[in-house]
Amino acid sequence: MSFTSQKLLKGYIHAATHPLWLAPLSCAILLAGPAQAQESHSGPNFKGELATGALKVDDRDIDAWAFGLEAGFDGLFTFDDTPLKLSYDFVADFTNAVNDNDALTWTPGNPNGGTDDDIYIRTARLLLISDYGSLLFAPRIPSGQWNALYSEIDNYYYNRFHAQTGDIAIFGQVEQASDVIAYVSPTFGGGFRFVGTSLTLDDANNKDSDVWAARLVYNNAEGLKAGIGHVITNAEQLPTDDDYHRSVASLSHEFGRLDLAGIYEINRDHPTGDFDSYGTNVTYDLTNRWTTSLGYAEKRHDDNEALNERVVVADIKYHLGENTTLFLETGQYEEAHDNIAGGISMKF
Repeated sequence: MSFTSQKLLKGYIHAATHPLWLAPLSCAILLAGPAQAQESHSGPNFKGELATGALKVDDRDIDAWAFGLEAGFDGLFTFDDTPLKLSYDFVADFTNAVNDNDALTWTPGNPNGGTDDDIYIRTARLLLISDYGSLLFAPRIPSGQWNALYSEIDNYYYNRFHAQTGDIAIFGQVEQASDVIAYVSPTFGGGFRFVGTSLTLDDANNKDSDVWAARLVYNNAEGLKAGIGHVITNAEQLPTDDDYHRSVASLSHEFGRLDLAGIYEINRDHPTGDFDSYGTNVTYDLTNRWTTSLGYAEKRHDDNEALNERVVVADIKYHLGENTTLFLETGQYEEAHDNIAGGISMKF
């Protein structure tokens, strides 16, 4: 090899190993390798709800009111070389930020009480789906326990009775949860599904789980729904020395235009004392557009009768379309303030 050829070869080697050339050279090698796994994405699908109207609570002036004001998106990833799927969901709640809330009212988006004007992140979750079940990771999410076991009597816009509804609360179960990790089983036995959940409420108490929850639900094509659930809140989260136990059973059935539902909840070692709660609801489709509901709920304490409560609630709805509804409802309470609420709900 001539001196000139040797010099040129050394120049090529030097250029190829110079740091400025290493990055593009590495990229070229990677691109020449096996192709990356392909994924498909359905979404993001934007969604929201606007439910507004007027609210009249005894001892309080009638007021324009937001019963639900949410916006968010969701979607699904699927992967060609694996059976895994990844579902995501994000929802922001603006209801509390626009309402003139006070001690006589409650509003979504403010699950810890008070009258602040915060925008609340209602849902922030990822769900990893497989043939053997799903894993849920949710810093914020509507309570699966409430949605799965109580939803059949939760037909109203204002009179909803979960533990975050202020003085009209009937049940011990909350509607909004935080710091949730859960396992959801596949459907088995013709309509059964099991869910186990852990919640971390305190990050500095040397306990990785502060609340345990489990439920078994059943749902069939004939309109029968049933479920049982149990929640344990560790004593470290309470102003008491005992763990708080909450058990619930629910049953509902669709009979054509008629829906019947009932639920019974048992609360033991609650900070306010032991109490039982139950509720029933009947919904009837008068026509394809008109629907009416009538419900009854009651809370009975073993040792503190001052905290007892019962309510009759009724509503009438006119469905303008699949996602748009006019509504009028009232809640008549034994102890709490009666109310009348009405407006229009739009979902998109």
